[in-house]
Amino acid sequence: MKKTGPSRSVLDGEVLKDYKSYKFTTQAIPKGEGCLVKWTAEYEKASEDGPDPRDYLELTVNVIKDIESHLLNA
Repeated sequence: MKKTGPSRSVLDGEVLKDYKSYKFTTQAIPKGEGCLVKWTAEYEKASEDGPDPRDYLELTVNVIKDIESHLLNA
């Protein structure tokens, strides 16, 4: 059985100028007294020579770090 968490698909906006589809999934895996969170991104480029989603992945990492910092200081 494959464990999955919430999935979100981008329906509109800047992202879809470079990608036909962009979907990300989160999965929380219990670990000790907390959880390990796994993010998976699935995308299809609008054209073969389109950019890799590196900028979006870096943004995601920065947002996650901000959330983590907030939660640890709460």
